[in-house]
Amino acid sequence: MSVFRSGATALITGAASGIGLATAKFCHARGMNLILLDQNATALSGVSTQLPSTSNTKTSTYPVDVSA
Repeated sequence: MSVFRSGATALITGAASGIGLATAKFCHARGMNLILLDQNATALSGVSTQLPSTSNTKTSTYPVDVSA
């Protein structure tokens, strides 16, 4: 069974740019629920607009610095 499947949940740090954003887009396209973390609250807000919750999926965003 693939980890990238509809209904699964992905927790992604650094989700507002770069590899984190690319991974979030990949997961969203496969119908996954997303928990997105990034220290840049403004950029993260834009990502939630790009990858919105749907009737079958949920996208949650949390501005947080995980480096500490």
